[in-house]
Amino acid sequence: MTMLRIIPLSLAAILLLGCSEKRDREVVAWVNNQPLYLSDFKEQLEKDWMVKDSGAKELDYRLKLKCLEDMIKRRLILNEAGRLGLSVPDQELEAELTKTVNTDSADFRKSLEENGITEREWKEQVRDDLLIRKTVDAVMQYQYRVTNQEMKEFYNRHLSEFVTPEQFQVKQIILQDENRAKEALELLRKGALFEELARTYSVGPEAQSGGDLGWLEPEQLPSPLHEELIKLSPGMVSGLIKSPFGYHVLKLESVKMSLQMSYGEAEPKIQQVLAERKKNALYQEWIQMLWKRSAIKSNHQVL
Repeated sequence: MTMLRIIPLSLAAILLLGCSEKRDREVVAWVNNQPLYLSDFKEQLEKDWMVKDSGAKELDYRLKLKCLEDMIKRRLILNEAGRLGLSVPDQELEAELTKTVNTDSADFRKSLEENGITEREWKEQVRDDLLIRKTVDAVMQYQYRVTNQEMKEFYNRHLSEFVTPEQFQVKQIILQDENRAKEALELLRKGALFEELARTYSVGPEAQSGGDLGWLEPEQLPSPLHEELIKLSPGMVSGLIKSPFGYHVLKLESVKMSLQMSYGEAEPKIQQVLAERKKNALYQEWIQMLWKRSAIKSNHQVL
């Protein structure tokens, strides 16, 4: 233990600490006689807007109100979960955690430490998130239905949204050194296999797979590569292309033309879009109903 750690706090520091702790225990809102504390509000601000306490003072007041509103909504839903007898047992929580994170990893432990929370606190936050999702799903279930007529009408009104984009199957050799790139291009022109040169010369992560970038839309590539790619025909190799990432040589393997999707092909996406719209509308109505029948009092002065 260093000397700095064993020096007692000055009286002024103790008073300031006490004031800070007292302020953080101030209530920013009451929801059915349940308090929401300023300390929790600050944590939520940091989580949602990546704002530390020092920066929270400068945050737009409307965003603070939005954060507080979201906290109240969470409390309303958790209260409704209790009324409906819903819960997230430990076994269900652990099963969900296993899918998303390795709680034994050093990175996970470091993340908890950096955020100043214990594993138990983190798990309870995840439990609340799961319970909110479970409650919303339980309430929304069977409350809306998407008909075939609605889906067909949506498809006919939004045909331009159901077009498969033109795609290019591309391979590349990328180098940082211009002379090495010219050397690779010269070997290609002499008949060397593109895939072998990619494995030997390219510094890209796809080098070991022969430079294969898979299927891409031209717009996914940097502008200089995009401009050269659309000039190529299948089987052709580009010249040397300079981009902010280095020097490239591209090979166009194949092209998939843009096509209008049939209703059958588009149906799953339409079902999802319309279901989400109806669910969101129903959710907003439900939240408004919970809000109206609850006793909510906000203390905006402490925000």
